[in-house]
Amino acid sequence: MPLTTEQVTIRVSFTGLLPGTPPQVGYYKHVRHPDGQEKMVSGLVKARDEQLCEALRQIEAGEELMLQIETDWTQPDLPSFVTAFTRLPQQSQTAA
Repeated sequence: MPLTTEQVTIRVSFTGLLPGTPPQVGYYKHVRHPDGQEKMVSGLVKARDEQLCEALRQIEAGEELMLQIETDWTQPDLPSFVTAFTRLPQQSQTAA
């Protein structure tokens, strides 16, 4: 059976909602290579749902989110869109 759409959920740090038609969600995340080195990877993904965009406007840059992203593999340009997100609890900064 051929793959038509795929949904993935990734943990990211939110950088902002960029204006456009549709708006784009900016994010970054840290990935760790097998040798232990860490690299920051950034990305943009479109958000076409207006209620979702309104909710994202309430998020501050740097907050951690779980983004649900759907990709349509039947289209030549492989469009991807944010379909949902969950705000993660902020980690408290405690002085040692």
